[in-house]
Amino acid sequence: MAYTPKSVPKTGVNPGRPKGKDPNIIIVRTDDIDNFPLRDERGVQSANSENLTLKPGANAIAIYATPSTIKRFDEIEGPPDGKGWIQNLEFEHPGDELGFDEWKENNVNINLVALSFRRGFTNVKLHGTIEEPLQFEVEEKDDNEGLLSTIRLKSVMRGPKSIVYVGAQPALDTDGIDEDSSSDL
Repeated sequence: MAYTPKSVPKTGVNPGRPKGKDPNIIIVRTDDIDNFPLRDERGVQSANSENLTLKPGANAIAIYATPSTIKRFDEIEGPPDGKGWIQNLEFEHPGDELGFDEWKENNVNINLVALSFRRGFTNVKLHGTIEEPLQFEVEEKDDNEGLLSTIRLKSVMRGPKSIVYVGAQPALDTDGIDEDSSSDL
C-alpha cells in the first residue's frame, strides 16, 4: 500500500529529548555491497525481508565515535522540481592512532554507506545509497584543547532520505576476533 497522508500528533511527553547512540559507526564501501535493501512502499523504512549484505570476503568496519558528538540528519536542497535529500552523519573520533589515519588516507573519494544506531542495533539509520553514496570530509585537531578528528559523511548528490533500517547488522571485520583481544565493538 502506498503512502496515504495522515495526521502526525505529538508522541509522548518529551519527544524531542536527545537519544544516546551506540559509539560504533558501521562503514561499508559501496563496491563491497552485494544487496542494498529495498525501501517499503512508504519509502522511508527498509522492507522487512531486506538486509544489507556484502560480497563474499567483504566486511564492514566499525569506527568509534564519541557518543555525544554523533549527529545524523537529512537536509532538503535543490531547485523547484529537483529537490532531494542530502544525507549527513557527523561524529568526532578521539586520538590519532595509525589505523584511523590509514582508514582516512585509503578512503578519500571512496563511495560509502554508514549505519548509526542505539545500543543493541536498534533505532538504526542507514545513510547513503549505492546511487547516492556518502563521501567524507575530515577536520583534524591537535592542540592544547584536544586531539581528535571530526568526520562529516555526506551524500555526493541529492536523493532519498536516510533509511530506517530494520534488517540484520552486516558482518564486521572484528566478528572473528577473540573477545579478549577486541575493543568494545
